[in-house]
Amino acid sequence: MTALTVLERQVVASAADWRSRLALAHAYAEVGRIDHAITHLEAAAKLEPAESSVPFVWGLVLFQQGQKDAALTKLKQARDLDPDNWRIRKQIWAIEHPDKFYTGKSPDFDWQSEQLKKEKK
Repeated sequence: MTALTVLERQVVASAADWRSRLALAHAYAEVGRIDHAITHLEAAAKLEPAESSVPFVWGLVLFQQGQKDAALTKLKQARDLDPDNWRIRKQIWAIEHPDKFYTGKSPDFDWQSEQLKKEKK
């Protein structure tokens, strides 16, 4: 039995478990079944609308599909739900400012510190 099959069975057994749906969405995205991933992300978001990890994973899935603007929208939604989450902020910054993350002098921690100060104002 594959991990995907196990997750599918968990969701069938407990359709209201948003964590299982999130895990299943992530697993579907890994195997390229994006439509299935989005379906379970939508369901997880309805079940737990205040949970930042749902739009965070959704944003990553969209970004992997080349949908940068839609991904940033979801990631910013995740940030708004959990404003102190450093991982979410850094993902947004890495997409918006790849030069601060993916060059010989990266990551630029001084820039990140300044960016955080600007955003917290």
